[in-house]
Amino acid sequence: MLTAFTFAACMMINRFAGGGVWLGEWWNPARADKLWGRALYPAIGLIGLVALIWHPWPVALAFAGAFGFWRSFSWGILIGLGRPSGADNRDHNPVEDTLRDLFGVHGGLFVRHMFVLPGLMLVGYLADLWWTWLAAVAFAALATLAYEAAWRLTPRYPLTTAEIAVGSLWGVLIIVTAAI
Repeated sequence: MLTAFTFAACMMINRFAGGGVWLGEWWNPARADKLWGRALYPAIGLIGLVALIWHPWPVALAFAGAFGFWRSFSWGILIGLGRPSGADNRDHNPVEDTLRDLFGVHGGLFVRHMFVLPGLMLVGYLADLWWTWLAAVAFAALATLAYEAAWRLTPRYPLTTAEIAVGSLWGVLIIVTAAI
């Protein structure tokens, strides 16, 4: 039961961080009378709370930091994997542009997902797990694959599908690091 909750929560939290969905009208950063800020900010805390179910607080805090660092940089052009995504109209940042220029869109998205590495290395240090760097590589590869699969399988709403799938990967990271 706890495993199912963790997966469901991580999937919803990652999707929530991607656009503040499921919040309705009370979350509208464009209006001063509504809750302010990016949906990422509470999502970081929520991931930490889910991780706290499985880990001691320092490791849970490291998971929250890993999620925040991984999620905080722009996702504009790479998430389309060469397709018009709607996110392409966002301001481009030099990090994404450089990753795309050096590695192409798929390689760039893989490297972008590797931004999980510093946080997972901290998780590994705190939990005394040497293999978390391998988990970061697997996470990045599976997350990139999830985006490509989402574009192919659900072309009408690929980003939603990919964010939910990648959220499940966060659940895997939290549970597997607790189980071993």
